[in-house]
Amino acid sequence: MASTLALQFSRVLLLLTFVLLLLQCVVKCVDVGNGHTLKGSEVEVLKLDKSACDFGTDKNGDIVIKYKKGSVSSTSGCVLDLLTKFPLKDGKLALEVGVNGSLDKCLSDAGVKGEKDVSDERVGDENMLPFSFSLKGKEEAGAERTDETDYCRDHGKCVDSNRQGKCLKKTEYAVAFGLRGKAIMNFVEPLGEPRMWYCARQEEESIPKSANFQLELHLDKQDWTTKKTGCGSDLSFKGHPEGYCLSEKSLRKPEFWEIKDPTFTDKEYTRLFTLHILPQSKVHRHKGEPQKIMWGVNLDGKETPKCEMYIKLDKDNFKLLRDAPLPTTTPADTPPATETTVNTTTSTVSIPTKAASGGKGVIIAVVAVGLLILLSVVGGLIWFFVLRGKKEEEERMPGGATDYFGTAAKTKTAAGTTTVGATQAKSGMTMTAGGTKTGATSYGGATTTKGGATSKAGGTTTKGAATFKTSGATTKK
Repeated sequence: MASTLALQFSRVLLLLTFVLLLLQCVVKCVDVGNGHTLKGSEVEVLKLDKSACDFGTDKNGDIVIKYKKGSVSSTSGCVLDLLTKFPLKDGKLALEVGVNGSLDKCLSDAGVKGEKDVSDERVGDENMLPFSFSLKGKEEAGAERTDETDYCRDHGKCVDSNRQGKCLKKTEYAVAFGLRGKAIMNFVEPLGEPRMWYCARQEEESIPKSANFQLELHLDKQDWTTKKTGCGSDLSFKGHPEGYCLSEKSLRKPEFWEIKDPTFTDKEYTRLFTLHILPQSKVHRHKGEPQKIMWGVNLDGKETPKCEMYIKLDKDNFKLLRDAPLPTTTPADTPPATETTVNTTTSTVSIPTKAASGGKGVIIAVVAVGLLILLSVVGGLIWFFVLRGKKEEEERMPGGATDYFGTAAKTKTAAGTTTVGATQAKSGMTMTAGGTKTGATSYGGATTTKGGATSKAGGTTTKGAATFKTSGATTKK
């Protein structure tokens, strides 16, 4: 008996462990990029869906993401999935940011004031490209304000009435361009920060048709610097000028997740990096002299940027997910992957599609249903194996009755009747004939005698041969 119960209990525990393992990913997994499933720091499932970004490659094979007013990128934002080598060269994420077109017409002029100063510092708002990276689940990008003063580098100057700042718990990056006379201006402006990092290049005889510089994000520390600005010196987060409303921990850190999907076969580009191009509405407008943030007054992607802008990624460190090697086999239940091109936007399709975990609402629903199923299964197993097993064990105990064929006869007490060989306790009567129990009772008023039984309500008791009648039966010994 004890060994049987122990065996059934171990089965229940085994099933419980299995179900909990199935539910584990539902609770711990999140979506990243275009629907990939991330568990911890590893991508377990690549869900291949096309990006809404306007992207492609240039003649050198470098990846270019375009950004212009009225586009999906500037009005709604988009995300691009990229494969990367790891670790990155020099431990930095390097992005080339640039602007194209008739710059003399689409860039705003800040005016010339003295040798280096300008009259209107807020001109970068007219041509700004905000972006983020490595967002998880339903996490939203943007400037997140907080009352915790330790997030401010200089709390007093941040909240000064002339600047109207607020300490930033989290912020994103933005780059911009403008003019100082005929000289190109480069801007780096973390979202929500009143201060603006900018420099003006050497003035040229005529305004060029394009301009760019390089932004480097350090992976081993929360810092950024600019390169190839043409200004004679580089801008830096820790250099001059210093921000007021943010600190190192306010800056988002790029993450490169290792891909563990079994259908993924690239041995060189083994990490996933998600680049989020943000809409103009994420940018709060500025004012100059002094530099001031205008919370609640945001840019509009239908009106800005006035020039066409872009971000470029080096082909030696990044690859589009669509260019990943195909798997050697395709699962029978998965349709072959296809690649489509809409305008200049290319779908990121390269390996069979797999379903990824859904949003928070789906996760909650799945967990609830899973727990209900789990409780039902465990309850059913406990009844089936433990209670039922206990009942059968009792029936096989010594002294149990046997039927006509010598097999164990079950005891049934429904309606107050007992079969041959059973003892009826409901009426307190037991009849024995020749050492064999032959009694019968009935809540309907059955009467039994030693030599036989007569049932007044249709109940019968038999011993040996029996003659049955519709209204009752009499048996003789």
